[in-house]
Amino acid sequence: MWTIVQWQDTAGGWHDVDGWQATLGAGEQKMWWLAPDLFGKGPFRWLVYQSQRGKLLASSDPFYLPDSAGAKLQVEVSLSE
Repeated sequence: MWTIVQWQDTAGGWHDVDGWQATLGAGEQKMWWLAPDLFGKGPFRWLVYQSQRGKLLASSDPFYLPDSAGAKLQVEVSLSE
């Protein structure tokens, strides 16, 4: 599976985040690291595809990034096939 994080602009459009695109890891989980200047930013959403150019399997609700170092945010989606 292929995963992408997107950010939403003020007009409501969604854009892929450079560097936050990859295959979905073992256990169907993915961890992303962020620079301090991104703390608290958003909204973002997480997309999961069947493959890099495959069918969309899941999309998360919009979310905001954690607001401090060491904080974790867990975003869950249900995969449909």
